[in-house]
Amino acid sequence: AQQEELQSLLRSCRTDLRDLQRRLTDHKSLKGSDPRTLDRLTFTTGRRDEMKIKLIRHGEKLNLFLTQLHTGSLARIEQNEERTILQLGDIRAELRARLIALHEDVRAGRKDPSLLTDIRNWDSLEKELIDDNITEVDVEDNKDAICDWLAELQAASDSDD
Repeated sequence: AQQEELQSLLRSCRTDLRDLQRRLTDHKSLKGSDPRTLDRLTFTTGRRDEMKIKLIRHGEKLNLFLTQLHTGSLARIEQNEERTILQLGDIRAELRARLIALHEDVRAGRKDPSLLTDIRNWDSLEKELIDDNITEVDVEDNKDAICDWLAELQAASDSDD
């Protein structure tokens, strides 16, 4: 639909520009120092204003079309951004759930405590976190949040002791 609208606008512009070119060619004597009387009589201020208005309207229509394109594009970008933010929230919630499950496994003795307390075990922790819904990229992108949560966990454990 947008391409059809653009093609229609361009056809209309081309038609009026060809008409303007034809009129300018027909009245070319007006450029010289001795314009023909007939050219002066037929190329009136009214005709000039009419052509000027047509050109201005074409410019306005094209600008409106471009504004609508930009507005639509911006809306799509904002929707994608909102979707991405929601997905990021979902990923963080899943990561937190996986970390809580790992913490429970450590407390139950099923996992080595250094998995959550030693940052040098990052690769091992990363492997534990990755699953069907959480990718390696998700873990890397959220490394700071994971480390913060682990620090909170360590602080809570230290205060319990």
